[in-house]
Amino acid sequence: MFPVDANGNQTSDVPERIVDNGDKYGYFYGFYLQDEWKPFEQLTINFGGRLDFVNAFSDENQLSPRINIVYEPFKGTAVPRRLRALLYAAAVERLFDQSTIAKFTGTTNESAITQDSPVTSERAHYFDAGVTQKIAGRIQHRP
Repeated sequence: MFPVDANGNQTSDVPERIVDNGDKYGYFYGFYLQDEWKPFEQLTINFGGRLDFVNAFSDENQLSPRINIVYEPFKGTAVPRRLRALLYAAAVERLFDQSTIAKFTGTTNESAITQDSPVTSERAHYFDAGVTQKIAGRIQHRP
């Protein structure tokens, strides 16, 4: 990093050495259960759930249910449809705490974030639909 003035302009071409020997351990556990049901030959229903536990920057858990239906009206054509899924992505471990952020103040690598804030996992509802048509041999079109 290089030192900067109050306006953020670099004041020297001699780099500064910043030592940060901190560490952080995090644990992520996940369990998944799924089943498949075929009410008749052309219809397949997959359903299940995933239970995740995170112990890192925060202690969180989430149950993520999923259901997927695939209807194959005739050989080579499949209409997959995921009715609903709740996705969960745990917070990453490379985030910094307050003491690390403060070490970069007044340098070219100063963060716009100057305060430690709670870190939480990402959650999103996921819906999709589509058709798969096998045209010939190994060629497939997926919109």
